[in-house]
Amino acid sequence: MKKLLLFAAAASLVSASFAQDITVTTQWAKTRVNGGWSTTALPAEASGLFTGGNLTSRTAAVTDKYVVVGFSDNTENYNVFLALFDKETGNHVKNVAVTCDGAQVAAQWAMACIGTDYAGHVYFGNLFLDESKSVRPIYYLSDLEAGTAVKVGDFTVPADEASASVRHDYFDVAGDITRETAPCVIMSASCSGGEQAVIWGIQCQQGGTEWTGKMAGGDYCTLPITDLGDDGKTVIFGGSTVLKMVYNEDPEQMGSLFYVDGQNTAPLLYDTDGILQDKLDPAADPCPEQVGSNGINDFTLGNDLYFAYACQQNDTRTYAERLGRLMITKASAEGKMAGSTLVGKYPEEGLGGFFNSGVWNHTIEPEVVEENGNQVCYLTHFIVANGMTRYRIGAPDAGVDNIVVDEENAPAVYYNLQGVQVTNPEAGQLVIKKQGKTAKKVLAL
Repeated sequence: MKKLLLFAAAASLVSASFAQDITVTTQWAKTRVNGGWSTTALPAEASGLFTGGNLTSRTAAVTDKYVVVGFSDNTENYNVFLALFDKETGNHVKNVAVTCDGAQVAAQWAMACIGTDYAGHVYFGNLFLDESKSVRPIYYLSDLEAGTAVKVGDFTVPADEASASVRHDYFDVAGDITRETAPCVIMSASCSGGEQAVIWGIQCQQGGTEWTGKMAGGDYCTLPITDLGDDGKTVIFGGSTVLKMVYNEDPEQMGSLFYVDGQNTAPLLYDTDGILQDKLDPAADPCPEQVGSNGINDFTLGNDLYFAYACQQNDTRTYAERLGRLMITKASAEGKMAGSTLVGKYPEEGLGGFFNSGVWNHTIEPEVVEENGNQVCYLTHFIVANGMTRYRIGAPDAGVDNIVVDEENAPAVYYNLQGVQVTNPEAGQLVIKKQGKTAKKVLAL
């Protein structure tokens, strides 16, 4: 399975006529907010998927068949499991225990990161901590449905580059993690004392076993970033910083550009020398001040580039009331975040926040396919402890009306009879309930 073509630093993009007016249709939604997460369908050890905390996977992987969520059980070893959800419906299929060389795989502390490389392999790993716990084991699944894993390596930050204030929760993989068909690049990001971000990156040639430094021309495994951009809202990336590499299958360019997004930060684009390449315009950024926006990706329709990134307000509301939305902006004519325009916020009413803590990571995985001669994008959005939703993005004439929407599990929105949205209707109040494409009058419960 080949990932979609992602490019965030295109010199010039020709405007495509159909992409001026795209339509976003909800395929399905499984969230804590609307009760779509069914904890009764999972065994007790999977409860961390829904309550948050150390047992919750911070990310999800999207394959040609499944949305895959990894989690650890509530034992001393933090044994690793996978929850498989049908990608077309969002329904839970099964859980599998993860083994390597016949033994149960255990996490160091939490099942922190899971994703897919360019070849479609599902990889996973736990936290990468400071010099006192600096070994980070990384695996890929040779047989997803059986839970069979192969260890890629135990990676350690060099002693002269380790820092007691650095903790890497997430990482991203470019190329082929097996090194069979392409070289591989692994990178991650974290904050360091509130004044800079630290990027960690290594690479391995196709067929090779030796991992070398990726940052600053290959001279370093770690690289401090101090150029955060003057946008008036960047406090620092925060403890749950997310890094997403820009797709480029050229071995010489693989992993050369990457997004970094964290708490209280708008998404920023850097190169491997730590130089800021692109950012949202502060005035045009649709996310409010003090946003907790952990997660970004991009996709193309025709010749137009779009950015999809998380917007989760970090304010005084309860965790369950925080919005947890997906923002989609269209790139400028130069293919930049700077000068991009807002397409929409999905869903407008939001999907809630991380229930047991503040803002957290969002997984945003787009897949561009051709349908009836038109390009469409299927985008999966996973919010830790809250659930996930899947959208279809395309032109109004690209067959959107033929999409079957999971009405039962779509988020419900309520309005009074004057058409004003009601967040928490009182029991017995006559309201209009809109769910998916269906709207009807109901008595609130």
